[in-house]
Amino acid sequence: MLKEALDITREKGRVFQRARVLGTLALVDKDDDDAREAALREGEEILGEGVISHNYFWFYRSAMDTMLYLKDWDRVERYASALEDYTLQEPLTWTGFFVARARALADFGQGKRDEATLKEFERLRDAADSSGLKVAVAAIIDALTAW
Repeated sequence: MLKEALDITREKGRVFQRARVLGTLALVDKDDDDAREAALREGEEILGEGVISHNYFWFYRSAMDTMLYLKDWDRVERYASALEDYTLQEPLTWTGFFVARARALADFGQGKRDEATLKEFERLRDAADSSGLKVAVAAIIDALTAW
């Protein structure tokens, strides 16, 4: 379905959804490194040209999760910083949550197991629960369980 959605954005225009579709495609295409990298590269190029804001939010969220899956901690931070920078003038709770979540999960993935990390996971879990971000909370609960 994502490849079909990508074809539609190629026919109808890139502005509304293409970067979002590419980010999601990179996240779910776990077996094809070349296709994943191509999707991320194209998505970033589109964002660099300027598109509707939700593309930035969803692309970077998917890109962060992709890099968490790959344990590419530097790129987790790069995408987190890019989303943070994009919303710097008008911070949003939703984007701030996903930036903080990515950073906390990357810290945990790199072995950081201190009190500050634990408190951050608890804060993120509570924020996800109160906001209804059920999909986002699963990785946080997994980390807390592994603690």
